[in-house]
Amino acid sequence: MMRNWLLNKCGFILASILLASIVYVLSANAIWIGDDITYGYHFSTGEEISSLADAFTSQVEHYKVMNGRFLAHFLVQISIAMLGQPLFSLLNSIIFVLFFFLVLKVSGVSMNDNKGVVLVAILLLFSFQTKYVPSCQIGYIWMFLLVLCFLRAFFRSSKSKYDLIWLIPLSFSAGWSQEAIVIGISVSLIVYALVNIRRMSFNQWMMFFSFGLGAILLCFSPGTLSRAGEMHGSVDYLPPFLYSLLKLAAYLRVTYLFVIYLLYLLFVRRISFKELYDQASFYIPAWISLLFFNLLIGVFGNRQLFGLELISLLLLVVYFGKYSVQHRMSQILALCFLGLGAAGYIASSLLYLSKAKRVYNDIVTEYHSSDNGVVYYDFSSQEVTFYETNPSDAFTGYVLATIGRNEMSKHNKGENLLVLPTCCSADNIDGDMWLNPRSGTYNVIKRKCSGETSGFVQKRVIRVGSLRVPFKDRYFDADSRDFENDSLMFWTIYDKMPFVKTEGFILRSK
Repeated sequence: MMRNWLLNKCGFILASILLASIVYVLSANAIWIGDDITYGYHFSTGEEISSLADAFTSQVEHYKVMNGRFLAHFLVQISIAMLGQPLFSLLNSIIFVLFFFLVLKVSGVSMNDNKGVVLVAILLLFSFQTKYVPSCQIGYIWMFLLVLCFLRAFFRSSKSKYDLIWLIPLSFSAGWSQEAIVIGISVSLIVYALVNIRRMSFNQWMMFFSFGLGAILLCFSPGTLSRAGEMHGSVDYLPPFLYSLLKLAAYLRVTYLFVIYLLYLLFVRRISFKELYDQASFYIPAWISLLFFNLLIGVFGNRQLFGLELISLLLLVVYFGKYSVQHRMSQILALCFLGLGAAGYIASSLLYLSKAKRVYNDIVTEYHSSDNGVVYYDFSSQEVTFYETNPSDAFTGYVLATIGRNEMSKHNKGENLLVLPTCCSADNIDGDMWLNPRSGTYNVIKRKCSGETSGFVQKRVIRVGSLRVPFKDRYFDADSRDFENDSLMFWTIYDKMPFVKTEGFILRSK
């Protein structure tokens, strides 16, 4: 019997081991910088977090000024300050496997369905591409696990009043978890309650209201309301709405697969929308509301789309289980195609982490050997360009500031970190020139003149192979300089947008 059980569950066992191994390796090699340094310190006092009480009082302040994710960031601060990277990596790999298990349970995939199990495992890696650090893994994957636990318990519809001892805290915590999924689930719960108003049990009503209370605390915190109108990212040549649409198109993953499969079912298999709605009536309102909500507020990163991606994954798996084409070769080819995509992401992530760790170690080593905290280093555009799908942070100005803060705190170094391009260390530069020290990186150096110092124009083109199309010029004035000394001003400019490249600079006034 044990042999038969192992054979039936071999897909789940192997997929779980593989997922745990991948997540552990990526978590153990990710660099804790940026937010994962910031959250190691108290948001009120600025001191390092050293206890549960510190994390709690820090999150009280965080709740007032940042956002409503009290539970998520409380766990983030504990993990950063008290667990450390090795233990967090192990715990994160376990949580990810539990997340995998709950997705299977909630979507109704049998543990004996090896193809379905493998499909879900691949889609999880394919969909939730983000940094493997506490701020992102706890903030999203761990919180999504809470929501899936809530859904599993809600639809099992326990009748025992004693179960409310754990159902109410679970529901409240799930509602107070992560707005990327909670907003959609809240809409679905309201629709479900209206349709089933006479059939819902007392326990379900208690779970419904507990989840709603948590969602209110999450979405209407003072910090969230005060930051609601903030602009999150822009470019100089696209209106905000169009830029948001481009980010939506670039960051979606499994949602594309769901939409394609849905269209196939509607127009090729001729399955009615009513039948499709009845098969997953709870999740359709969540999917629609999350899509429109993200379009309404504007898409500034891929993590805000993870709730939409999770609902798309659940819908895709539910429909695939019900209407999958019984062609074994087609299923195998589809799994291989998706598997290659996931494998490519993992390989590129490991390569990225290897390069990033070398840069990080070089900067920290030079900082500790510097008398004044100045490090001379020429970043390539890839090293400073932040992509949401990377497994660790890029070396932006904010990230470099957190590295300096962390190193000063841990090693009692008096001088703050300042990273400058290598041209700033040269003694024989007169100014009014530009350099190209690294791929996609440009240093512009201008002399200070008596009176107002003129800026310069960056000439850009769209370059695809040998094709070059003139693009909008960009003007830089003296106020946008990155560094200056007694006689010179320095700017560092990076080519960050795909296909948009620098052709040169005109070092004169506008």
